[in-house]
Amino acid sequence: MNIVAIVLAVFLVIICLVTALADFRLDPRALAVTDRLEIPRPAVRTLGVVKVVLAIGSLVGIASDATAFVAGVALTFYFLFAMVAHVRVRDTTANTVPAFVCLVLSALYLLTTIAA
Repeated sequence: MNIVAIVLAVFLVIICLVTALADFRLDPRALAVTDRLEIPRPAVRTLGVVKVVLAIGSLVGIASDATAFVAGVALTFYFLFAMVAHVRVRDTTANTVPAFVCLVLSALYLLTTIAA
């Protein structure tokens, strides 16, 4: 795995773990986002679990190219669905940008795992 993929993996792991922690704690800011996106409250902690799994996959991917590829695909789809959720409710640009940035980082991570 190349250094760019490792750096992207670390960024994505941090993003996923920090936001998962907010989901598990039912942080009011996290709930405001999920409420705006019309995600049912019982699903919030499930999203946190998904993010932890994605973070673990990215960490394992540092040692395994196949796992890195699968994690890259999963991360890209997760953040693509996040973008779709923001667009579906016509969320503001300011609220959509974080999901877009994560989508771009995930896609770059995926591309770097393919190029490795």
